[in-house]
Amino acid sequence: NLLVLPRGRCAMCRVVVMTEPTTAVFKDNNSVWRIEKITWWSEELDIWYRKNGYPEKIWKDNEGMPYGIVGVDDTSGETIDFQWFPTVEERDKEFTETLNTNSEYVEENPDD
Repeated sequence: NLLVLPRGRCAMCRVVVMTEPTTAVFKDNNSVWRIEKITWWSEELDIWYRKNGYPEKIWKDNEGMPYGIVGVDDTSGETIDFQWFPTVEERDKEFTETLNTNSEYVEENPDD
């Protein structure tokens, strides 16, 4: 479960992992951003695409890619990127690889 953020941004970043490994918060000198595990249905994209007349193959399950990772700039609230995967396992693997290769954990369970 990994979202690829703009290259170079994570080289000097720190990451805070929430209680469940579904969200990671990255910090650098100028901004804070996070990546989150999502699904097509949790974001209600199936409803939006169906209401807006898209074909069933899209609104049903994003053409077989319903498990995603979203990156959000917490400073501006702007979405940075989305990545979609056909299985939970593929999404989770990408998420973990991103954390392991682009980040340094500075705190786990920050709300405890």
